[in-house]
Parts: sequence; structure tokens; C-alpha cells
Amino acid sequence: MTNLFIANVRADYPDSVRTKADLIDGTAVGSDTTSRFLWHASAGDVVVLPERMVPHYASYVDEMLRMPQDALRIIEYGGLLTDEALLDSATFDAIKEAVDQKGDVVVQPFVHTRGTVELARLLGASEGPGASFAHENGVDLLNSKANFRKLAAGVGLPIAPGRVARSERELSDELRRLQGLGCPLIAKHDHAGGGHGNIILSPKSASRSKLPGARRFLDLEDSAEKLARELWNELTDNSYSMVTLEVYMESRERFYLEYDLTGRVPHLVSTGSIRYSEHATDVPPKWTGLDVPFNLDAVGGSSAVSQGQLIVSAVHALGYRGMLNLDGITTLEGELVFQEVNARWGGGLVYDVIARRLLGESYSRTHVLRSLLDLPTMDHVELQRRLTAAGVHYSHERKEGALILASRSDLGGGAEILLIASRDRGPGEVETKVREVLTS
Repeated sequence: MTNLFIANVRADYPDSVRTKADLIDGTAVGSDTTSRFLWHASAGDVVVLPERMVPHYASYVDEMLRMPQDALRIIEYGGLLTDEALLDSATFDAIKEAVDQKGDVVVQPFVHTRGTVELARLLGASEGPGASFAHENGVDLLNSKANFRKLAAGVGLPIAPGRVARSERELSDELRRLQGLGCPLIAKHDHAGGGHGNIILSPKSASRSKLPGARRFLDLEDSAEKLARELWNELTDNSYSMVTLEVYMESRERFYLEYDLTGRVPHLVSTGSIRYSEHATDVPPKWTGLDVPFNLDAVGGSSAVSQGQLIVSAVHALGYRGMLNLDGITTLEGELVFQEVNARWGGGLVYDVIARRLLGESYSRTHVLRSLLDLPTMDHVELQRRLTAAGVHYSHERKEGALILASRSDLGGGAEILLIASRDRGPGEVETKVREVLTS
């Protein structure tokens, strides 16, 4: 059996969101963000990337996963992997040539779309569960901020105060109501991710370096009519005509739950905590990485998982099959609030995959993971040389150390490093050493 991995990252984002985030081709120009997909593949698999890989990276993954050299067939498209791009004759011919003579094919995209279903059909792959839902672009239903609020409210999931505005007037009315609370608000584009479609409205006196999760800020003290006009013009277009407006809930902990819905019963794959910079000069705060598993205490973690299962079961019942991640926070008062679901691979999925491949299925009993995204850009060979010379590169014998996932990732603007550490010691010591050798 051959797995065909398709890194159609951000292909489901609206053009307007990608343009404003400088991600018109799906990833930033010159980045190697999607090279991380190689860690999912095994010998004989095929991986389709939107970017050009940096030299030596494929052989590095082969070595770390102890696969034969050139074990993977990699297709570098050089642009956004939309449905049209995947079904273009030249792209399809390259994919077909790569998977021919390799037996049964299983198509595994980052996000399931009509195009990935059609590609699977043309390749003669067996139709998997959820294909009918994906063929109707069902992820558009699930990856909508407005629909999340409706589903969450329906199953009783705790969400922030607010509403979905279907017109500029509704948005103005809700702004006027929420302005009276005197706390920051957040307005969300209906289809985006990673904060790229979010705008925070805060008083001038607010400490904006402590308010992560958005692309930019507006002054909450402006008139509701002016704010509604600006938000409506920026966050809607002919295809998307709803804006979700909510109270911005400050958090003690930001976390995610990653589920696999491909089987008859959904199951939790992994959890993680989301870290942001704490520098006063970072406005908005920058995403600096993830910790796996999440840092919630036993009671909070158990509650998050049990409540998350409510919406996950509802999504499964709708017919979606694939990976799904659910984001939430614990407020300063310790309450759980859920924020969105995304029917696609989460940013932390690859960390879990790597740990399972290197350490085994039960790695979380003995090890913790931490990713670093706030590192300088550096040539891959130099990254590996420095980490190895300092004795902090991952060692199969020690089962600890740092792995290189990217030399210039657009997730943080620089190198992406995954730290693997024992639960007893934690990642702090190796993180300090990695930062020293990469910033000196």
C-alpha cells in the first residue's frame, strides 16, 4: 500500500485572507514550512509539497527515521495546491507516475476537499469513509467560525459571549452592546486559521502585548458604526458574509485537542498547550511554539476532553472523516471556553507522529515535546552542525534532543525545532542550550 500525502496547506483559506497575511501561495515566499510533511511518510510513500525543499532535508528525514536513502518520492509543485492545481494535467501526470506500480493507494490530504476526492477517484484509489461529505466540500461547513458557535451552542459547549453578525447593521448593534462591557473584543473572518483572519478591538489603555490570536488591533473606543463599517469591509466579501464578534477572553492557558475521526468512533490523538511571546514589544504577540501534552491539571484536562467529545461526536455524525482539532482556553478564573474547530491537520500533529515513530505509541508516559518557532533563520546544514556540535541534536540512544523541522518556517518566521525530553527532566535545559547555540 502507498500513502499519497498532499500538503494542500491553506488551500481552503479565502484569497483575501491569504493576501493580507502574505500567504498567497499558501506559504510564505522562500519558506520550507511544509517540509514537515515528510515525517508522516514511510518508505515507498509519495509526498506532494507546494514548496521547494531545502537541499539535504529529505536525506535528513530518511536518516532520523532510519529509512533507506531516497525512500520517498517527493513532488514539489511550487505553488498553492488548490483543487485546480491537483487536477491539472501536468500535476496529475506527475502524481500518477509516482504512485503507479506501487499497489493500492491511500490519499491523505492536509484538508479533504472535492479535488482530493476526485484525485483519488482518478488514481483508482478505494473510496474511503467520508468521501461523499468531502466531495460536497463539507469542511466549509465545519471550518466556519459562525457554524462553530452554532454547533457548540447546540451541544452545550462553553463559548465566549457574542454573536454571529449577518449584516453590517447587526454587527454595529452587537458592537454597541459589547462596548458597554469595557473589555476587549475579537472579530473573526468566517474562514481562516492561525489568527490570520482575526482583529482585536481593545481600549487604548490595554496591554496589547498580552492579547494574542489576531493579525491587528482596532481602537474599541471608536464609534460602533465606524468599527462595524471597517470590520465588515475587511472581513466579508461576496463569498463570506458573516462576522463572528465575541468578548476576548484573556487566558491562563491556551490548548488544543487533536482527534482522529476516520474510524467508526472518534478518538483523541494528542493534546497540546499553545505558547506566545511575552515581550512587551511584540504587538500582536507572536506564536512561539507548542507543548505536548497540554499543561492543564488533571481536573481541567479531564473536563476539556469530556466536553470536547460533545462537538467531536456531532461532527462525526455529520459524516466528516479525517483529522480535527479543537481549540480552547482556561480563563483567568479557571473556566473552560472553546473557540473553534478546524477539520484539517493541526499544527502539532506532526510532533505526535514523530514521537510515536521514534519512541513508540505510549511515548507520553515517559516523554514531553516542545516546539520552538521563535528562532533565527539558518541554513539546514548549519543548523544540524551547531546542534550536533553542542551535543543537543536528537540521539536515538538517549531518546532525547532537538530535531529540525524547518530552516525558515512561516509559522514563526525562522527555524522550527522540535525538542524531545524525558518527563523527569522536562524540556527546559535542552531549550536553553538550543537557544544558546542558535543565537550566538
